[in-house]
Amino acid sequence: MLPLLAAMAVPRAWSALTIARHRYVSWHRFVQHARASQLISRLVIDQQAAADDEWAQLASAQLPGVRATLAQLSK
Repeated sequence: MLPLLAAMAVPRAWSALTIARHRYVSWHRFVQHARASQLISRLVIDQQAAADDEWAQLASAQLPGVRATLAQLSK
């Protein structure tokens, strides 16, 4: 009778472990995604992270001069 009980319990235990493993992996992926999206949100909002915007403004201010120089060189 005990071997029959073990034969009934092992597949259930195995499937429970498999499901738990899949849920853990799924949860871990979700947490990584949530952390990454929070980080991106913070970087979009953060004023210190906007230093690249200063470079973009500087580049756009210099762009007419660069274009004029390129036009002269291409003549």
